[in-house]
Amino acid sequence: MEEEGRFEAEVAEVQTWWNSERFNLTRRPYSARDVVALRGNLRQSYGSNEMAKKLWRTLKSHHANGTASRTFGSLDPVQVLIFIYI
Repeated sequence: MEEEGRFEAEVAEVQTWWNSERFNLTRRPYSARDVVALRGNLRQSYGSNEMAKKLWRTLKSHHANGTASRTFGSLDPVQVLIFIYI
């Protein structure tokens, strides 16, 4: 029974995440229950997930304030240095 409880808690967690503002326009042909049922036993945390969350917060903040996020437009550190000294 403990395993079923954890399963249901994880399904609820995924469903809550999918119902967030970030994903409100995303349509999926599968349910949170399907995803959780096919997951492995080990929980993984990806660095790209944290960076995506940070980008989402930054973009939402700029949208709310009517501002823009400016970058150098460079692809690597050497280009950053070139843009600084031009």
